[in-house]
Amino acid sequence: MTQGLFWEIVGGADKGGILVRAGKELKSEEKSGRLSHGALVREIEFLENGRLHYEIVKGTGPESGWVSIQISGKELARRTAAPLEDDLEDEAPEGTSELQWQIQKRCNKEMKRPVPEWKQISIEQVMKNHEKLAPGMFYGLNFPWTEEMLLSSKFGAEWLTQAMHVAGTLSQDNKILKVSADPFKITTGNNGGKFLFEVEYLHSSPDLHTRLFAKIPHSMEAATQSDRLSTSVNKQPMEFYELNSSRLLEATLPVKIPRYYFGDISNETSNFILITESINFKDPQRLDFEGKTRGAPKERLQPFEIEGPYDKCMDWCLRGEPKEYYMALVRCGAKMAGLGKAGAFGDTTHLRKYFEDFSSVPKEAYGIKAECSGQPPNQLKTKIDTALSFMADTGKVLFPSFCGTEVFQQKLRTTLMKLNAYMAEMNYWCHSDPDYIVFTHNNLNVDNGYFWRNAEGELELGVFDWGSMGSKSLGFKMWWWMYCQDFEGMSENMDAYLDCAVSTMKDFGGPSLDKEVLRMQFTLTALQQMFGLIAAVGQIYKMCPKKEWPSIKDRYDPRVGENIHGKSTLRLYLQVMRTICLILEEWKADQIVDDFEEKVTSLLGVGKKGDVCTPLFRIQIIFGQQKVLLGLIHTSAMTWGDQLAMKSSQTPEKKPMRSVTEWVIGTGDNEQIVSDEKGSRQQTAAKNFFRKNELIVAEPWFTAAVAPCCAGGGIMDLVEWRTVVSRDWTRLKDAPNKVKGDRAAALAAVRQSPEALRYLEPHLRLDRQIVLAAIATPRQELTSPEEECAVEVAAFRAMEDVASLGSMALELGYSTFRFTQVLCNELMPSPSDVASLPTQGSPTDPLGTAGTEGLVWRRRTLSCTRSCHQGPLHRPRSSQAAIPAASHEPGHWTRSISASVIMDGRVVPKWCSQKIAARSYGRPFVPK
Repeated sequence: MTQGLFWEIVGGADKGGILVRAGKELKSEEKSGRLSHGALVREIEFLENGRLHYEIVKGTGPESGWVSIQISGKELARRTAAPLEDDLEDEAPEGTSELQWQIQKRCNKEMKRPVPEWKQISIEQVMKNHEKLAPGMFYGLNFPWTEEMLLSSKFGAEWLTQAMHVAGTLSQDNKILKVSADPFKITTGNNGGKFLFEVEYLHSSPDLHTRLFAKIPHSMEAATQSDRLSTSVNKQPMEFYELNSSRLLEATLPVKIPRYYFGDISNETSNFILITESINFKDPQRLDFEGKTRGAPKERLQPFEIEGPYDKCMDWCLRGEPKEYYMALVRCGAKMAGLGKAGAFGDTTHLRKYFEDFSSVPKEAYGIKAECSGQPPNQLKTKIDTALSFMADTGKVLFPSFCGTEVFQQKLRTTLMKLNAYMAEMNYWCHSDPDYIVFTHNNLNVDNGYFWRNAEGELELGVFDWGSMGSKSLGFKMWWWMYCQDFEGMSENMDAYLDCAVSTMKDFGGPSLDKEVLRMQFTLTALQQMFGLIAAVGQIYKMCPKKEWPSIKDRYDPRVGENIHGKSTLRLYLQVMRTICLILEEWKADQIVDDFEEKVTSLLGVGKKGDVCTPLFRIQIIFGQQKVLLGLIHTSAMTWGDQLAMKSSQTPEKKPMRSVTEWVIGTGDNEQIVSDEKGSRQQTAAKNFFRKNELIVAEPWFTAAVAPCCAGGGIMDLVEWRTVVSRDWTRLKDAPNKVKGDRAAALAAVRQSPEALRYLEPHLRLDRQIVLAAIATPRQELTSPEEECAVEVAAFRAMEDVASLGSMALELGYSTFRFTQVLCNELMPSPSDVASLPTQGSPTDPLGTAGTEGLVWRRRTLSCTRSCHQGPLHRPRSSQAAIPAASHEPGHWTRSISASVIMDGRVVPKWCSQKIAARSYGRPFVPK
């Protein structure tokens, strides 16, 4: 029998049952006898017109037939849960209360309930279906997912009675008479909406709570839509796991949880509802967001009176020492972990099906690979720079002063870049030893617990919010238990927390774990969270606009300290970013990452990735037909303060540099090339980056080309391939699998001939820079008709349609110079505009960027304009012809512009006497 295909006959009580027919048509033959009121039937077929083909399971009447589920608006049959057999005794064992025994029997039945596994859903599906009424996965009932729906006449007391009956939490001879709103509003929590409501029973009982709590999805209103999509899509199926925790484990968990009454979720819509008892907090007054009571002693409540509720990142509100509370959380989580290892929670097959499970994930599923296994390094670098700017400038009042130092900023860049390279390997390493994979709560913060003291004054707790419950590494889970504690308390007591976790887990049936392995897992997980936090700076500014920050003095300012839109998200982001910065600085987390790299490469039997996943710039200066490689520079190290100045009258080949006298690019301490005032070049750690055989492409005009590359781990194979392709683009036809799809080689090829596009991988044929480079590549002399040029102009203006542009590039045989001739006046500034641009920066604008804005961003230009940016000495004849004659005069192009940098789609002028940090003008890409 399958979940969701059972019906209860609720009509016909006054007529001895409902009418049954032999066929689906309403005029088909009547069957002998009626289907009894209260009968249970299995669905064979259900039609949209409300006709049900059934097979009887329980009750009297025809064994099978067709019935209507309603007539004249009156309900005759309703969906219900599958029937379950109870294999436990009716009477409670000695020492077990009747309520505990009923809960145990209910959980035992639920373990046998056939429930489908969760199927991943998309944002589009959630957006399309979030308002749709759909049956739940557990009980097959339609359910409400807002407070208004629950209190409405469509649901209300009748629906809640049915829901509790099918869930086994209300006896069949009892029912709900009334459902009403509770005036108290809940404003805490980040993973869903919450509300309270009151109920009246036909038969009241001390075991039945009259004040109930409901957890529902965030609404799709503008203020909470991103939160809804985050939980329903990005974190899915965390609610499925949470509902299963109460539904299946209420009887076996070694900690008190709110009494379960009903819960269900739709895989089609992502809507859900969880109904439990409401915790009777003693003092649910408004929390001290302003920090007025920090440091002051708190009044202790009477024994068994429940404290709180508490919220995240507000430890000064706790009635006792924070260490006591976090120790209780660690002890509780480790106890669950030990009991899980001992098999206390039942059949592991069910646990794996209904909860998150990393115990059976194969190595191949982690995505381990020789190159970067995290996010694209160039994208990560941009996020790091944005976050550092926020922590060191805009939001510096909330962060340690060292966040503004070059030393720390370089440490953060290097550490995150390295860990990002090993992201898949980190997840694998944390779960490579099954002893460390534990079944326990995933988010034991103080706001997910409710605390009281026993008669002896000892702190005890209950737990709710079981989202993402399941099996994962203990070090991972410990971070998510502790991450909202103030760093100072966490750091002071970390050894005690680790010792508690190790000893408690062993005491309750688990294996003996290595404390230092847990510490490494904990620290790596903290750094892993930082990837999400640095990407959230934009969200921080949405919650607290940039204009507000100059007047914010501390963390207690209501603009950053209070719950925004009812959520602690902003306060949490800011505090945890600070905590992780302190972990990096004071715990030397960069060294822990280095140690992890040693461990994981040893475990996998591979070499270190080195710089293969760090975005690099290959710096090439091309003088006419001559190429000079200046070096490979870590983009993760590029800063405004660290600059590489190359002043020399000669190239490395001792040949005149002709028109270029200086090149400046940002670099870091580890890859540094410096020069003295006499012009002699020194090479320090960067000498290994001077590899003249790694050049990519020769071009017939002077330019400065910046392209990405990979270093270490087989770089020579790629470099050799790029060199081959740069000389003969037709070699793409025979590309070996090892280097097929290399983006740098593709660019080298299409710069020779657009025909190379047809031999590229599909994703490269849709690459904007490659397509535009192909269009800009010369193929014939300047002889095209004006109408054909107009087609090219239209295509350039519509360049957002990359696929169409790629198709056009294959069909057109137009030259760069004809293209340039048509676009020149529109894309480039007039000679007078150029003459007015500064040749040097100023103290307030050291790069002169204010004057170059029109030149750089008049259009999103690329290769088609690079030949227009050069002095007449190096500008091809055809290109010169495309530029207005006045621009050849001294004092215009030749005086102002001597070179340009092509970086990620932007063409940037370089002023002769000006030092420019290349990082300011773009971001590199990494070959796929």
